[in-house]
Order: sequence, then C-alpha cells, then structure tokens
Amino acid sequence: MSADTEARVTSLERRVGRLSALVAVLAIGLAIAVAWHFVPRPALDASRFMLRDSVGTWRGALMLREDGSPVIRLNDERSRARLYGVVTPDGRPRLRLLDSTGVSRTVLELESDGTPSVRLSGADGHSLVHAGVDSSGSGWAEVRGTGGAREVHASRSGGAPRNENRPPRR
Repeated sequence: MSADTEARVTSLERRVGRLSALVAVLAIGLAIAVAWHFVPRPALDASRFMLRDSVGTWRGALMLREDGSPVIRLNDERSRARLYGVVTPDGRPRLRLLDSTGVSRTVLELESDGTPSVRLSGADGHSLVHAGVDSSGSGWAEVRGTGGAREVHASRSGGAPRNENRPPRR
C-alpha cells in the first residue's frame, strides 16, 4: 500500500469514527425526545391563579371562594371586576357582567333544575328585565318600569302569551 493510499484510509477511518460518534449522540437525543413524551409530569395544582398585566395590575383570576366554589374574574385596567363567574356550592353556574362603577348589570344563570334565566339591571342595580324558561319549557319575562311591572308568559304549546300588569316589586 502506498503512503498516499495509507493516508487516505487513515483519514477515512477518522471520519467514520467521528460520524459514528455523531450518529450515537443523535440516536441518544432522539431516544430522550421520544421518552420525554411518555414521562408523566406533575400537575400544577393551586387554589388561585392571578393574571397581571405588564405593569403588575391585577387583570383576572381563577380561584376558589372560602366555601369552595370555583370563580373566574376578569378586571378592567383599574382592577375592578367586569366579568365574574361562579359555580355555587349547590352546582348552579352564574355569570355576572358589571359596569365600570361595579354595578351588576347582567346576570345569566341556570337554576338547580337546569332552567336558564337572565336579569338586566339599570345603573342603580335594580332589575328592569328578568326573563327565563320554566321547568315545563315555557318562556316568561318580567319588565319593570316607572309605571309598574308587566309579566309575559308563553307556553310551548303555542297558546297566546299571558300578560299581566301589576305594581313593581322592589
């Protein structure tokens, strides 16, 4: 074997050695990457998660009330609640939308029997419209104004709505 051929073979053997080492490192890396997807990771458990903006203002939270009810709260730029959702201890979900002064203006909820209702309030917090569906599937609404209150009930059977005028309830 000539010296030139021997030098070329030695160079190739070094290259093969380096490539073999590189393949081994890549194979180990691939095995770790695949195993990472099957390794159980611990869950993140907490009783409260706070959301703060870039300047540290409290903008929201996911937390538990003292009675154990889960709450989601989203705040405006002055940390005042604007959306407040809760699942009550008896399992009823309720969502409140509040205005910039903190007055609850809209309440959407499900009663314990699963019937929905919505309440719309004025700036003073007094209910002006309350509507929902009763357990028989009939719709109802109560509209309040300065002249009293008007209730409307409509059955699923398609009968004519029943209207009632009466003084407002406070």
